[in-house]
Amino acid sequence: MRIWAVLVCVLVCCRSAPLPADDATPFRLIAQGGILVPVSLNGTGPFQMLLDTGANHSSISEELAGALNAAPVARALVSTPAGDRERLVVQIDRFGVGPISGAGTATAVPAEELLPAGDIAGVLGQDLLAGLRYTIDYEDRRIIWNDRRAPGGHGTIAELP
Repeated sequence: MRIWAVLVCVLVCCRSAPLPADDATPFRLIAQGGILVPVSLNGTGPFQMLLDTGANHSSISEELAGALNAAPVARALVSTPAGDRERLVVQIDRFGVGPISGAGTATAVPAEELLPAGDIAGVLGQDLLAGLRYTIDYEDRRIIWNDRRAPGGHGTIAELP
């Protein structure tokens, strides 16, 4: 019983306050619940990207990677329901979504593999999202960014009401 009391105290004390409401990022809800957010890449954009909390790695279209002159850093085997394919991994020196910015890599994929409708430039995956704390507000169609990174730079944190 004592361990539960300590755990509750830790969770209450570790709650992060949201950034100011102006720092909320509006999003567009698409078919099947997809969340599209405006993202800047290497100082250009915004580009509409799918925020995918279930994707391990971020990706952008091959065309966008070329337009950004994104430097190739590796090749990776990408597994999808359609099969395994080798893809180029490129360096993104700066990405920005709302008040959040950072650097990372993205897998370059053909645009038609991102979304059949072709109206997204890429996917933001857990490689960029896991260290962030945010709330997805479906009612007001916005993402509320919190003021602290998750402990250890990754992980899921349960917020108490």
